[in-house]
Amino acid sequence: MRNIKFIILIICALFNVRHVSAQAAKRDIELQLNKMGIKLLAPSQTTGSLLTAVTVGNLVFLSGHGPDKPAGGQITGKVGKDLTVSEGKAAARLAGIAVLGALKKEIGDLNKVKRIIKVFGMVNAVETFKQQPEVINGFSDL
Repeated sequence: MRNIKFIILIICALFNVRHVSAQAAKRDIELQLNKMGIKLLAPSQTTGSLLTAVTVGNLVFLSGHGPDKPAGGQITGKVGKDLTVSEGKAAARLAGIAVLGALKKEIGDLNKVKRIIKVFGMVNAVETFKQQPEVINGFSDL
């Protein structure tokens, strides 16, 4: 079994699959990401039975994504031992970027996203660590 040190999971996102509304077109998500210096990467190939994304009606369910570094590899370690809260938050942000890349591959246009329904995040931290929500906010703030 692969030893994953830090992982953020997104469970599902609700989006409009039929058209992009005028309001969504005015808020071009990818243009905003480009202005923020964020480049979405295509998700890596999965192995075995794992699917990166599954669409059911107007819901997209995304599998777990970790904090992928732009140059390759992932950020690993325990928050409170190997990583500071700030570093953990930055890792959660990278996991969010990975999620957006997988979502774009699945639906083609991020402007179709109407709302994120649920985010499920896990933070590998020392037993005494109590700031998991602050770390996961790195994803939410993105």
